[in-house]
Amino acid sequence: MFFWLIYLLVSFYIAYVAANYFHSKLKILFFVITFILLITPSTIEVGSTRMAPSIFVFIYDIFLER
Repeated sequence: MFFWLIYLLVSFYIAYVAANYFHSKLKILFFVITFILLITPSTIEVGSTRMAPSIFVFIYDIFLER
């Protein structure tokens, strides 16, 4: 559970820093989209109850599985 708290705070920071590169009108939109992409959970395997950030599960599925 502590991992998710740290991950949530780091995701918030990454989204905030990335959003600062855009104009003020797009800043909030880009922050929200980036933050949602980073914190959306997904199951690691079919039938598993363990959760992981979906962006990393997606990248793993693309590059490492056949």
